[in-house]
Amino acid sequence: MSHPPFWLSKQFFYPIGNTAAISLTQDLSPEQSAADILLLGCGDPRNIIFTLYSDLMINHSTRKLDITCCDIEPAILARNIILFSLLDQNENIDRVWDIFYHFKIDDRALKIITNQSRTLYEHAENIDTWRGSPFGSFLKMVDTRTLKELRRQWENYVNFPNLPADRKSRIIKQQVQQSKSSAEIGSIAISPSRSAGMLWPQAMKPVSELFRKYWETGTTFTLASDIKRATNLNPTFVYSLSGEGFNPHYGTFPLGFHLISAFAPIKSDPAGPTSSTGSAAISTSKQQFAAWCKAFREARKTESIVVRFFTGDAILFCRALDRFATTGNPSTDIFVSAYRAAQINFDGATGSDLTPANFDVIDTSNLTDHLGLFNLLLVTHGLLKKSIQSQAVLYTETLLPFGKDTTKSFLERIFADVPTVALLFGIAPRPYVSNFTTHSNAHEIIFSKHLEQYHERVAWSNPSGGDNLVLGHEAKMISVEADSLTRVLYGIYDKMFANEKVTSMMSSLSSTPNGLRVLGTIHFHRETVALLFQALHRRIHLVGGDWEQVANTFMQKCRLDRSRIVESNCHQDICLQLHLYGISTVDTLKPNWATDQGLRINPRNALFDGWRSLPPVVCVVLTVPRQRLGVFVGEPDRIGSPTLICAVWVPGSHDNTLASIHLAWGKCVTSAESDRVVIEEDANGQRGQSDLLVSFWVSTRILEFPDTQIALRLQPTPQTTMAFMKKLGMYLEVFGASVLDKKHVQVLAYRPALATVSSPTPPSDPSIPPVDFCSDQLCQAIVSNPQSHQLDSLSIRFDVTSQVEQDDLLKGALVSANQVSACAMQLNIGAHSHSLSYPYPIHGKDSRLRIARKSRYVEVIVPVSTPNDYSGYFLNPSPIINPGAYTTWNLHHVNLDRLPTLDVANPAKVDWLDALCAAATFRERERHQEWERSSEECGHKCARQCQGLDSRYHHELLRRPRP
Repeated sequence: MSHPPFWLSKQFFYPIGNTAAISLTQDLSPEQSAADILLLGCGDPRNIIFTLYSDLMINHSTRKLDITCCDIEPAILARNIILFSLLDQNENIDRVWDIFYHFKIDDRALKIITNQSRTLYEHAENIDTWRGSPFGSFLKMVDTRTLKELRRQWENYVNFPNLPADRKSRIIKQQVQQSKSSAEIGSIAISPSRSAGMLWPQAMKPVSELFRKYWETGTTFTLASDIKRATNLNPTFVYSLSGEGFNPHYGTFPLGFHLISAFAPIKSDPAGPTSSTGSAAISTSKQQFAAWCKAFREARKTESIVVRFFTGDAILFCRALDRFATTGNPSTDIFVSAYRAAQINFDGATGSDLTPANFDVIDTSNLTDHLGLFNLLLVTHGLLKKSIQSQAVLYTETLLPFGKDTTKSFLERIFADVPTVALLFGIAPRPYVSNFTTHSNAHEIIFSKHLEQYHERVAWSNPSGGDNLVLGHEAKMISVEADSLTRVLYGIYDKMFANEKVTSMMSSLSSTPNGLRVLGTIHFHRETVALLFQALHRRIHLVGGDWEQVANTFMQKCRLDRSRIVESNCHQDICLQLHLYGISTVDTLKPNWATDQGLRINPRNALFDGWRSLPPVVCVVLTVPRQRLGVFVGEPDRIGSPTLICAVWVPGSHDNTLASIHLAWGKCVTSAESDRVVIEEDANGQRGQSDLLVSFWVSTRILEFPDTQIALRLQPTPQTTMAFMKKLGMYLEVFGASVLDKKHVQVLAYRPALATVSSPTPPSDPSIPPVDFCSDQLCQAIVSNPQSHQLDSLSIRFDVTSQVEQDDLLKGALVSANQVSACAMQLNIGAHSHSLSYPYPIHGKDSRLRIARKSRYVEVIVPVSTPNDYSGYFLNPSPIINPGAYTTWNLHHVNLDRLPTLDVANPAKVDWLDALCAAATFRERERHQEWERSSEECGHKCARQCQGLDSRYHHELLRRPRP
């Protein structure tokens, strides 16, 4: 695993997206004819169909889109495929709206759902029948397991009308209770009207009323006769990972539309007319939905849309994609998700139709809130396309507040400054390096103090991608001195595990609820550190040392820092993880460790008596009896979602934490075909009757100690300690057993898996081969301050190869350098000039030269650019890539023909634009106080011109028709 597993106290179902639709191609060039897109935590299909509606291409051509959708909830994908297939079969769009958004439906809608689900179920008998179906050409499966899980969902929908009365009665009772609870918060529901932007205050009351009515009636209908006919529960709202029951999130509502059009004065709208009766917000939403659905149908006619589906964990899916791209083996040995025994096997397509492994666009929804921003950067940066033809972009998004000031919490999530993260991963937040964004979130900032949410969306891309001079050169490989990289890595590590510090524990006593939530949220364990080392091993060339040296010095720093109270407990874990990922191997993990009697435990237990040979790493499988998990039954809000860890310990001696564990429901059995231990998985999971299997890799040596115990514990946080210490004791131990207890503990040379796949084994030689490089491709990243953990300068060594130039240099020719673009310096040696390209924006005015005339080279050292130093992209704030084309780098593309036209006849109805502009000028004023007056005056003048309120510029500029 690469995200710590946690107990699922309560699992919400999100059948409908909770943010407004965005265009997935807005940052791609209008000249790019095709794009591969990865949606992690994809949710409902609003972003896909809106992208098809709003995509901007030159000459009105159509871009071919190949979109891979990943969501851990199979019911979301099953619902999406029902919608896509109904649209493909020209079902009435109003009827599709009812089927997708209403949880109470009439008989006709229920019949359509059951008939369509039956059709999909029959076509999904196996991967071949699905490929041969009417939908197989554009709705594709990444793996056969996903198809099986979706088929199970469609089967549930088919059988729902004929459920036994007692089961249906139970579900209806749940729905009535949930509807009552959610309707009660409708009068103060703020979030549903977020997409009204600066008209949020005007939208809040009417949309809150719609929210209340939605939960009271289960529909968006306004006519009593329509509401009266909606007597059936929608089965697509009933089945999810939580099982059979009505469990949609209490904030569920059709939120995926742009409500500002419902409250702003609109003269005309290319999306079509809206209903003159009923709610303006619902009419606008249905108008937009219809337009987007028609765009999907047009895309189908031109065969320009392919959608692929995978259900499973987003981080593990990214790791599997990377492994597939690296090895070419579709069997990845990576588990699908926590609590599942299945592994990711890319067997859903063959030949030229394989799932893409590199993407032009990766969208992560708001998974940052649930998985951690650093984790997402770690597993996605390598999946972005590197070619010049692709302006590859990663989108991250947050909804939950973080830290003391939600508007300034970004750096707290990445554990370093932006230049350091950008140089390590090769991507940077584009608004940061540009010093502006074209997406306004002024309404979020204005209302952030009144909300439990703060919505922020950030685009990440190659930080030098906006510099044409750099694009013409081969990409640089970063080099870092070994000691400097160690300091950088330890700086990240120290912040990553700050919640383990004594000071953090003490501060929790006076923390706000948000502060307690942050302290109790565990996104990282020591495997994360090993993954980081592995990722950097691929990207960074070390100077003055090797990776073994970096790892050893890093671990020494960890051991010497006493501020983290559990550091010594985690030492074995980090040694193990660095070994498994091929970074560094301590003596006890080397292949011949068992032959060195100095390393063996003496006396030792009888665990390995009878083993012919002892591998350095083995797998422990702990069977936790289901009844011992009853401790988690209770109020979900009180116990939260505690993180689970394992311990290998000897009472009174030592205690080792192993946090990289995998969980599955079922039992271990011996395969009939061999003596291999395999997992018989309980398909009902947490709702079933099986015990919990906990498996993890561990150093063989630490299992040899007499009286060794294996335990499943909760990771201590302020919240888990308060909730569980009385029940579980100071160690928060859920269950434990002796390593010699054969009923509950198995020790194997491999990790057990399902009988249909091979069992993963630890790598016999995990070392990573060195990366090929040429010296002229290197750019050294420097930590200038010996006490710092940040990369703050860049250096390029230019070797003089021309004999004439060598002679001039030796004779004392004048050497100088000046910045010529955001990321490029011009080096002048006498009459000779050369362009040097850097991988990050630079501050060329403060450059330094190191001239070695006899050795015939020159080093040009420059500080990295920061937002307030008037360098970097300040020299060209809005670059055009490939001049003469339509490719802007940091200005997103807007299809004007798809925008509504604002009616500016009455200035009072558009005075909200003044507030929007004031927010923008306020932020500008913070940065550049000397520009205060001119910025504000210019900003207001531009806004009034755009409103059409300045008599000299009475134009409708919010939408300019094509000539």
